[in-house]
Amino acid sequence: DLLSQITQDFLWHMQHQVNESLLYAGMRDLLIRLKTQGFYLSIATSKSRIELDKAICYHGLSDIFDVTCCSEAYRDKPDPAMLHYIAKVSETSLAQGVMIGDTTTDILFARNA
Repeated sequence: DLLSQITQDFLWHMQHQVNESLLYAGMRDLLIRLKTQGFYLSIATSKSRIELDKAICYHGLSDIFDVTCCSEAYRDKPDPAMLHYIAKVSETSLAQGVMIGDTTTDILFARNA
């Protein structure tokens, strides 16, 4: 019961803008510069589609990403399904991509791909 309540509380908080994550300093400008230079930009996240779309809109990045993947449509990280999909739709090999993450799960995610 406690775990269920914690999960419900977490999901509720994630859906409110006051709890929106912040971008690292200079990240928005970097993403815009990479996009302008012709890089294919994508997101593979464990967030829900609702959370991800809200974050992208909140940060004014709606026109930046070529493809976004959420684990609810694929398998959870560290299963590499999202990275394989991104490589397929971008018509590139995994070796041509750079995966940036912030957790040990992200490291496993890239290694598994």
